[in-house]
Amino acid sequence: MKCVLFNVLNIETKGMEILKKIIIVTFFLLALTGCKSYLFNKGLEKTGVYNKSIKLTKLQSNSKEVVFFPMRHIGVEEFYNDTEKKIDSLKKIDYYFFLETVNVSLYDTITLRKFRKLKGMPISKPSLGYMYLIDSVYKFKLKKKIIDQPSYIKLGVDSLCGKRVDLDLKDITDAYESDYGEIKLESCDYKTPFYEKSTCNDKKVDNKIINSLILTLRNKKIVNEVLQHKSKKIAIIYGAEHFVEIKAALLSNGFRLSN
Repeated sequence: MKCVLFNVLNIETKGMEILKKIIIVTFFLLALTGCKSYLFNKGLEKTGVYNKSIKLTKLQSNSKEVVFFPMRHIGVEEFYNDTEKKIDSLKKIDYYFFLETVNVSLYDTITLRKFRKLKGMPISKPSLGYMYLIDSVYKFKLKKKIIDQPSYIKLGVDSLCGKRVDLDLKDITDAYESDYGEIKLESCDYKTPFYEKSTCNDKKVDNKIINSLILTLRNKKIVNEVLQHKSKKIAIIYGAEHFVEIKAALLSNGFRLSN
């Protein structure tokens, strides 16, 4: 069965919610000021999209070291150049990398449609990311050139020094159904492809539930893997919003912040 490792930004709810809020606020203020590009750029700047470097955090226990890379799924080229350099430095001292990427089968259209229904918005095609949204949909004039997150291979991580530590999309929908009941697809769910908006008038699922599925559920997998993996030096390359829970969980398991 053919599978695609979707860039996780295509389904990352919290990141999308931040971007949506920026856009909503921008259009609201536009009615008063007419400065949509300026306001949109200020929003991107506030969320760290224009940062030129990545700030790493290190945690240490008696037996392991963990370095967290708070990844931005869109950013300036300098940010990813800096990320690549820091990855290379850790590779030289035998760090092993845990990578964020939700595994999705393009043939499992039931799961894709269920997730669209759950999330309330379409899933991007594998070849599209945030830059498609900005360039093709909103068409704002950007303060700086920004790009989608490069592939892990381009950042210097391959199967010899790292692996995907994440869930399958079906794990997420199964977890929801286990707690809240079956996601029942209706005829309207089949009228459009999963990468387009549904014609259904679905009630929005509480964001706390979505965040629990897309953040907490995956964070638990990462922490368990850190605790069980044989490597003594681990680097986690994940979206920045994941770090709060991951750090708290590791601190409760004997880790401490390290300089």
